[in-house]
Amino acid sequence: MQDQEGNPRRALVIGGLGAIGGAVVRRLGSDGWECLSASRSPRADIVLDIGDEASVVAASAACPPLDALVIATNLEPSASLSELTGRHAAAMFATHVTGPLLFIRSARHLLAKGSSIVFLSSPAACRGSYDPCYAAAKGATNALARTLAKELAPDVRVNALSPSIVEDSPVARRMTPDFRARHRDASLLERTLSMDECAEAVSFLVSHPHVTGAILHLNGGEFLGA
Repeated sequence: MQDQEGNPRRALVIGGLGAIGGAVVRRLGSDGWECLSASRSPRADIVLDIGDEASVVAASAACPPLDALVIATNLEPSASLSELTGRHAAAMFATHVTGPLLFIRSARHLLAKGSSIVFLSSPAACRGSYDPCYAAAKGATNALARTLAKELAPDVRVNALSPSIVEDSPVARRMTPDFRARHRDASLLERTLSMDECAEAVSFLVSHPHVTGAILHLNGGEFLGA
């Protein structure tokens, strides 16, 4: 994948060492992108703790010019209303909303004209979750994608992908067979989403020149199911 001058197009995947983030890195790499990962791990191309503002500023300063930014950070739901704490709520919003927003603010000048931002959202934004903080944070992610699509237009496109349960993801592996079956049966297609299909959708959102402000629901029609 090259820009108009023939140079390789460069993407940064925040959370690129995770399951879904890693699949996105591999897919964009196969599409011809120069793809970098950002994570707290020292194995990442750029070390970044998305929940720490100083780390966000330092990481953005170390970041090269970009043609795409994929935000695949995730803190899984883990606390019901009776169990949640202020610390849990703060971590949820720092991971899904505040940290990504601060990174985009700091790295905005690095985004080339015609570039793209993609957030990883969740059906919990629309359907809720047993963890109210997770659902609220993902709802804010969708609102953030739409707001930034307006703010950064026409130079930068901003979208969000909302995938249903992804096969072989850490969340799916921890599900009981009954819970996994309920998700499968709610899909009109009677199956779950593969990791490669999820990464393919990110590739589409990153590359299509006329899609912005969209929340792409990749759930097999689950919202219309029983």
